[in-house]
This record gives sequence, structure tokens and C-alpha cells, in this order.
Amino acid sequence: MPFVAITSSGSPFSAIDPEHARCGPMTDHLDRIETLANIGSSLLGVQLEAAGLTREDISTDRWIFGYCFGLFEAMARYARLDQYTQGMQMMGAGFGQLIGDKSQGPNLFRQSLDHQEDPAFQEGASFGETDLLAWAADANALPANLTRYARNHKSQDSATRNAMLKLWGRTNSLNVQKVLLCLNELKLPFERFDAGMQFGVVKTPEYLRMNPNSNVPTLQDGDFILWESNVIVRYLSSLHSPDHLWPTDARERAEAERWMDWQQTVHNPSLTTVFWNLVRHPGSIGEKEFAQACERTERAMDILEARLRESKWLGGEHFTMADCALAPGIHRYLHLPAEHPQRPDVRRFYDAVLSRPGAREILLLPLT
Repeated sequence: MPFVAITSSGSPFSAIDPEHARCGPMTDHLDRIETLANIGSSLLGVQLEAAGLTREDISTDRWIFGYCFGLFEAMARYARLDQYTQGMQMMGAGFGQLIGDKSQGPNLFRQSLDHQEDPAFQEGASFGETDLLAWAADANALPANLTRYARNHKSQDSATRNAMLKLWGRTNSLNVQKVLLCLNELKLPFERFDAGMQFGVVKTPEYLRMNPNSNVPTLQDGDFILWESNVIVRYLSSLHSPDHLWPTDARERAEAERWMDWQQTVHNPSLTTVFWNLVRHPGSIGEKEFAQACERTERAMDILEARLRESKWLGGEHFTMADCALAPGIHRYLHLPAEHPQRPDVRRFYDAVLSRPGAREILLLPLT
């Protein structure tokens, strides 16, 4: 389908130019934003189809994600939308229409901002604008750069596709969030499959062959299967981020690993008891047991406060795998429906984690 069929006009840019809009000048900003979002998402849908791609490729391929961003951004610029209000609204609405879920459009736009320094994303964005201009000159033209990329990079055989990291687990699981934070820091592409609680899956024969514990998360890296959240974080960090998430100095690494083990043996057990009694199964344990769990949890949080009073991050002065492992539990504690003492350094740490690109989308979910 040529672009001209989408715009119902002899020139694709006639629907973008604020002076010559197809419905007459659009003085209502909201109508204009919605119209441009419709045009951009329709155009990208046609382009993806012409290149033999699907909308799912947007979330798994940074180049294609950048391409879509670049086309939307160019449309906003040529339509002379205000960059920080109208442009952002149009791009969020456009992404939502493109993926078929309007509620997730703004989140996808925010994720695009996290990838601005990614070379693949940058290259895709530049070609998105180039193809838009080419279609403006010839409405029957195919998206040349997107088609070329699809031919060269997306025609992988099944073995290559199967080599992509696969993660099983629901996004509101504390243990899955550890791994998601790590993958986010490493900027690794991966596929995630909902599993656990309302999603089931974990008791199926296929899953039990991977993880006999019937829990989440489980990671597949090619023919290698791994479970236990902190071990997965260690594995990914050592493989993909030596001297960053995975400290190469033995003492610095021991410091990070100490806090990861402490999270599992001290911090998490009592916190889980409190969480279950307040959120997941209210009133399910006796008052004495609950009071003891609360006391142990507060004592653990005091230990964290003391550590963070003397150190920016848990492993030292740099963000490491230890912070990936502790941040979800700290988030859970701070959002429990109960009063707790003020701990300024724990709060400072938590806010610093949330300021890292992509972290808010991983952590800021309702406790369930």
C-alpha cells in the first residue's frame, strides 16, 4: 500500500504540513496530534509489512526501534510541533497505535529516550527520517533502508534466533526484577515469557525440565539453562560486564557478593513474611510471628542504612550487581502498607536506582 493511500492526498507531506493539512488547518492541537499519530503509525505499519517485519520486532531490535522513533520524530519536527509537549504526546500516541496498545505507547516512548546513546538505535533513527523523506518525494517508493536492514539482519536462521536470551517470569516478581534490572543495565536483547502465579506455566512438564523448583526466574542462554535469581545476575554480569557490574578486583567483588548473599539469607526471608501477611495473604500468620518478622525486617533495614551512609552503592562507589539484587526488595519494603522509620540513605539509594534509565519501568509496579 503506497503512502498516498494513507494520506488520501497527492503528497504525503500534505497531511503533515500545518499550513496544508488534508482536513484543512488543524487549529485544535489535540486533533492535530491524534491525526499525526494515526498517519505515522499507519505509515510504519505499511513499512514494516513491506520489509517483511512485524510490530513485535520493535521491542526486540534496537535498530528497528530507532527507525520508528526517527520517523515519528521527523514527522513532529516537520509538522512544527512543540518538542517537549505536543511532540512527546504525538510520539507516545503513535507508538501506542503502532503496537496496538494505546496505554503502553507513552512507556514505549520513554524507553526510546533511554536508548538515545545506542549506536544501533541512532543509526535506525537517521534512516527512519531518510525513508520518510524518500516517500515524500515518491509515494509509491518502498522503505529502502528498512527493507535493506531486514534483508541483511533479520533473515536469521532458527538457530540464531534461538540463541537470544530467554527469561521466564512475571514482571512483578521480586526475583525476576533483579534479573530485569541486570539485563537493562547490560542493554542485552532478550525474550520474556510470563510465568508464575496467575500465569501458571511453572508446573508444566516442559518448565519443570528446565527448573525442577517450579519457580521463577529461569534463564536460557542458548543450550544453557540457569535458575536462582542471584546466580543469574552473577552469570550475566561476569559474562557481559567485567569491571562494571562484575568487579574484577577480588575484594570489590567479594563486597558485592556479600550483599547479594545477605539479601537472600537475612533481608528477604523476614521481608517476605511481612509482605505476605500485609499484601498477598493478609492476616495469614499469627500476631507473634508477624511481630518477630517485622522486627527482623527493621533490623535488616538498619544494616542497609548503615552501609549506605558510608557508601554510595552497596558494592562501593560504583553501581554493581549487588544493587541489582537489593533494589527490588528495598522497593517492596518502602511500598508496604505500613509505617516504617525514615532512613534517608536508603531513600537516597532508592531514588538513585530509579534515576537510572529503564529502572522505573521495572520497579514501579503495584505490589501483588
